[in-house]
Amino acid sequence: MKLKEKTILYFCAFILFLAFAMGLAVTSDYGIPPDENTEIGILMGNLREYLGLYFKEDSQIMYGFDANNYIPISQSIEIDHGQAAYYPISPLLYMAKTNQIDISSGSLSLIYHVYTYIISFTAVIAIFILVKDLFKNPVLALLCALMLFITPRFFGEMHYNNKDIVLLALVIDTCCLGILATKYCRPFHIFLFSLLAALTANTKIVGLYVYGVIGVYYLVYTSVYKKWGDGPRIKAMLASIAMFCAFYYLLTPAMWRDVAGFFDYCLFNAFQFSRWDGLVLFEGEALSPVAGELPGRYLITLICITTPLFILGLAVLGAGRLLFCLVSGKQRKNQTEILLTTGMICLCTLLPLLVASTSKSIVYNGWRHFYFSYFGILALAFYGLELLLGRWKKVSAFAVICLIAANTVQMAANHPYQFAYFNIMAGKDAGYRYETDYWGVSTRDALELILEDSPNDGATAISWGTDTTRLLLINAYNVLPTDEAMKVELVYDYSSADYIVVNSTRGIVYGTDIPEDFYLMHTIEAYGVPLTDIYARSGR
Repeated sequence: MKLKEKTILYFCAFILFLAFAMGLAVTSDYGIPPDENTEIGILMGNLREYLGLYFKEDSQIMYGFDANNYIPISQSIEIDHGQAAYYPISPLLYMAKTNQIDISSGSLSLIYHVYTYIISFTAVIAIFILVKDLFKNPVLALLCALMLFITPRFFGEMHYNNKDIVLLALVIDTCCLGILATKYCRPFHIFLFSLLAALTANTKIVGLYVYGVIGVYYLVYTSVYKKWGDGPRIKAMLASIAMFCAFYYLLTPAMWRDVAGFFDYCLFNAFQFSRWDGLVLFEGEALSPVAGELPGRYLITLICITTPLFILGLAVLGAGRLLFCLVSGKQRKNQTEILLTTGMICLCTLLPLLVASTSKSIVYNGWRHFYFSYFGILALAFYGLELLLGRWKKVSAFAVICLIAANTVQMAANHPYQFAYFNIMAGKDAGYRYETDYWGVSTRDALELILEDSPNDGATAISWGTDTTRLLLINAYNVLPTDEAMKVELVYDYSSADYIVVNSTRGIVYGTDIPEDFYLMHTIEAYGVPLTDIYARSGR
């Protein structure tokens, strides 16, 4: 490798390290989502299933599970999404939840968020490795990796969304390792690919589909490049299948007692999830997903209004380029591998999105259930950007760098509420027509603002404006530092409350009945949309 190439690689590595460090440094700024403890409970259910193989039900270990109502995962309704990616920190979480170690809820939540961020950032690194290998251009690879990192909603949620962002990261990691394993057939790549594919399938059953598509890609690639005579490739394919099946079974104790029933349950819930019967705010109306009230355009609309416009523009350009090459058969030299790879990624990620949009699958809370589809959008954007760099290298690179920098500045200005990002396509008053802080992570900041404002020497009584805000408040209260938590009292009755906290979206959807002697003291906002309303008692 030439000195110049090494210098460029070191520079790219330095920028990625800075990006990682920047995201890691602000992890503590994010609140706690409402289902974090539920997800930890699911993880404990998996851990109990493993430990149940070695410990009796009346053992001290099992007593710790029973005392916290952690049932075996095979007996839970939550078997359709696994927690294998979090197994490394499960012993720590178990000891903390069973009071075997002295650690505050806030510190434990921070550890959980740091771990989530680390998993999520692996996708940024995987994109850099994949694009560099595919296009032989480290600068393009760096720009593509940063496009994921500076997508506002994904930057915010990669700190705490342990389901949808983690699934996206695992899908990207799996595709990257699958492509490398297909191309080079190295044992290290094959082993990691099989393991990551099993982790992806454990997280959501769509991972099985991703693994299958990559398998088809392997067959097509081997046929196109006439490598069937290469004996090690056949052995690599068989080894990958065997390792994937073994890893998936070992990582998924939910399936041990009833394999057929497990797959039937997971597949049904993948298309007709109905355990959540709430309402969704879409285009100014409160709609019921379970009742089939969401229109087919729901997912596509949310994607278009929450993704930076320059990424959407590059994706449209990339899609046009891909279709032109496929229909006309005209392509630049050595573009076959790029076409195959881009097509495979789109098939992995965008086809499920298309099926869900046309079949009106039950989704809610934005397009988070299909965040993994963002990799297909990014892949098309990479293909479009590569075309621009090939024709107008300096101008295109400078423009994209400026756009990435502008998005970074905008994220910093709205920190830590990047999850509320809408682009101009959302129109005016987007916060009153679409969901904003459905995770409720701004609720912790609302409590801290109240404590700064409250003149009370004793406990400040705080209530909630809707029942759905109650859980958000309880979670936020539980992660407050002890000295601050002692100053807060959560109350049901407005008559004894000093303040009322209302999640803005929930207030719009379910309505509020704020007493006349309360006034709107403050609204936490980001990107011009409301997140949480704080009401204070007049003359308190």
